[in-house]
Amino acid sequence: MDHLMRINGGEPGKHHPFAATVERIFSEAWSLNSLTGRDRRLLLIGALAGLGVDDMLTRHLDAALRTGDLNPGELRDAVAFLVPYLGLARAAKLHALVEELIDRCGET
Repeated sequence: MDHLMRINGGEPGKHHPFAATVERIFSEAWSLNSLTGRDRRLLLIGALAGLGVDDMLTRHLDAALRTGDLNPGELRDAVAFLVPYLGLARAAKLHALVEELIDRCGET
């Protein structure tokens, strides 16, 4: 559960009221040995962007940058890659979220 909290940008030890359910649902997906944390993060960012789940997307973009899973250049490249798959409107929203995050964190 602590690992899941870190992935989602929360603090380890501060568990959600439905921690057992959440842990069961997500623990298997985040423990697959064939995917790295970076791989999972990229897949998740693409899925959340495609679904338009901006609140979760913002948390995962922030966590990706904070944990070092992705750097600013890689986030920008992910946006560029996703443009033809997301469509212009969703890709523009993702671009705005990424650039806002990078600016706020003082990254380049």
